Amino acid sequence: MADNKILPLVLSAAVFFISASVLCAQEEAEPLQPGYHIDYSGGEAKFIQRLMWDKDQYALYYEIEIQIYKETYTDYYYQIVKEEYINLSLPPGQYRYSITAFDLLERRGETSEWMEFRVIAAYQPGINRIVPESFYMDQMTERILHISGSNIFEESVIYLRDQEKYIFPVEKIYVNTSRIRLVFDDERLVPGNYNIIIENPGGLVFSYDGFFIGYKKPLDVFIKMSFNPAIPVYGDLKDMFGPKLYLPCIGLSIEAISSKRTFFNAGMEFAASVYVLSPVTALRFNMQEIYDSYSNIGKGMAFVDFDMNVALQKRFNKIRNMITFRIGGGVSLLANTGGSGVNEAAAHANAGISALFLLFDIMHIETGVDFSYYIGSSTFALIKPKVSIVWKK
Repeated sequence: MADNKILPLVLSAAVFFISASVLCAQEEAEPLQPGYHIDYSGGEAKFIQRLMWDKDQYALYYEIEIQIYKETYTDYYYQIVKEEYINLSLPPGQYRYSITAFDLLERRGETSEWMEFRVIAAYQPGINRIVPESFYMDQMTERILHISGSNIFEESVIYLRDQEKYIFPVEKIYVNTSRIRLVFDDERLVPGNYNIIIENPGGLVFSYDGFFIGYKKPLDVFIKMSFNPAIPVYGDLKDMFGPKLYLPCIGLSIEAISSKRTFFNAGMEFAASVYVLSPVTALRFNMQEIYDSYSNIGKGMAFVDFDMNVALQKRFNKIRNMITFRIGGGVSLLANTGGSGVNEAAAHANAGISALFLLFDIMHIETGVDFSYYIGSSTFALIKPKVSIVWKK
């Protein structure tokens, strides 16, 4: 055998099972490639270290010696193997090892220098409780997950995982080994059922099942009380009264919009609005003939709109602000408010845009403008600026 000197060893992390929650991991003076695995065959986690070295083509077998330090180094482990590796499980402590190759004639070769390494304790993480148990994407709230458990460290890697996706926190707030808070980016949340994974230094892993990200309800419902006066901009009303006329209006609407996060959220709006032309309004615009006729009955004229519109909503600032586009139509009923009943019915088409802003909690304010085109015995168009108080359910 020309030269049976052992080449530099490749030593990787080693650990040994101590109890259900404490294990040991090897720490080298210089970084080495990982070469260990965890054996769960006995029902509990056990680290298996693999010690490897370069093959000598003339070596028949190898002699491995391991010593442990207790005030001085003493013999701890000895074995002869034919392979270029050995699997070990070592308890915590300071160690050193050497390798000797024997050639084909079973002659002892040169022994490698002693190489020192240290085995340190590794801990099994655990989770006892999480708050909250779900992130609802249709709720405005901070995405902070509170975890209570055991053996949780600042160095622990914690994330959410399902079959295809991984979601990592943007911040970890470490309290102690039994408590940690994780802050997630709301924009990165993806619906699904997730496991909470904790990976501790040394490779021990804990998985907590049943964390849900999704929607609490399929629809967001907006209930609105509006003041939306009508101003004629085209047709018979404008020709009759001019552009300065406005008809005061009170409206009530219910808007149901999909809560799922998309580029645009679609839904429907159902609305009813009451417009009044009173004697006072007629007198103000010098409509003496109308005023006289209203004075005879002591009342005025009104029309009621019933609308059904398709709504497309764009959401911003974590659903605190929204812009809504609407298009649709409805029917109008013109009536004498003195009680003589419905005088006329007409159809109309609508288009509108509005912006909604959060005030506090579920209360919003909305401003916008609608355009309606009426077709009946008279044809006219109205612009309807509006201000609404909105409750979101």
